[in-house]
Amino acid sequence: MNNRFPVPIYSAEMHNKAFQPRFLEVFDELKAQGQFQYKNEWQSHLLSDPSFDSNLIKDYAIDAFTKELHFHVLEYLDQAGFQYPLTTLNYTMISSWMTLYNKRDYAHVHSHGMTDISGVYYVKTDGSDGNLYFPNPMKAMANSYCFRHFYPEWAQVKPKVGTLVLFPGWLEHGVLSNCTDNERVSVSFNLLVDRRV
Repeated sequence: MNNRFPVPIYSAEMHNKAFQPRFLEVFDELKAQGQFQYKNEWQSHLLSDPSFDSNLIKDYAIDAFTKELHFHVLEYLDQAGFQYPLTTLNYTMISSWMTLYNKRDYAHVHSHGMTDISGVYYVKTDGSDGNLYFPNPMKAMANSYCFRHFYPEWAQVKPKVGTLVLFPGWLEHGVLSNCTDNERVSVSFNLLVDRRV
């Protein structure tokens, strides 16, 4: 038996979290400046940049995160069976932003389009303020009497401070409602791999 269409989702605790206080400072600064806004079409959670045109990690020079992220990107691609030499891998962080979920906030199911790798890092969470979830991309399998039991409706990742999640940019995902009084803060980003590898 071969399962032919696996989707690689990577989750790991960041080893060196020296950047964690800097992310919290950036969050406090953005919040104090009233920078968090709703995206007009959604009105479901607050974003540091609803246009997704900025690169928060680059703009605030959070280089320690970028360095630690590189280790995990290589690990993710290695475990996923990426066929090119990882020692020469180049990629660009094309966008990054901070997300704030207050009570009753959530994220609609969406994808990040043509991005190779998307990711999220949890800055502030109590672990019960909204799981990240991935609807099963094999939607037709739900119609199969014989095979629907092989595929769950969705996969979930419980948020934890210091945890990084990486996944293909095309993979649809959302965030369950924050039913707590806690502020849930995360940093999301998109990576584009150099096609010359």
